[in-house]
Amino acid sequence: MAAAGAVTVEFDGEAYLLPGQSIDVLLYKLVGHPRGSFAADLPLHDAGITWLEAAGVPADELQGAEGDEDGTSVRADDARGFALHQALRFTKKTQPSILASLAESLSAKYGYPPYSPTRFDDKA
Repeated sequence: MAAAGAVTVEFDGEAYLLPGQSIDVLLYKLVGHPRGSFAADLPLHDAGITWLEAAGVPADELQGAEGDEDGTSVRADDARGFALHQALRFTKKTQPSILASLAESLSAKYGYPPYSPTRFDDKA
């Protein structure tokens, strides 16, 4: 069982136990991007807009897991992982931290633009 307000995010076989404040940051970014709160950042992402639709899924799962007393984990598959990667790319992170470790793992897998044209067929 995770600590109160903490959520475990599983990505590429690793588990990252994120405390409540880190969850709040992720939710702010995952919910804010699709709503247009960070519209000026989209050209910097250079990752199309498909990930914006995918961002709502981990946001919903994080919110659900945050209140789950059984300690349900959030599993980041490819679409969720890429959305998390994009949400964290321009987010300041304390070093060292679990959030920074997750961001580094996501960056190692997904890298930076230019992304493969077959991965995204749409651009913002």
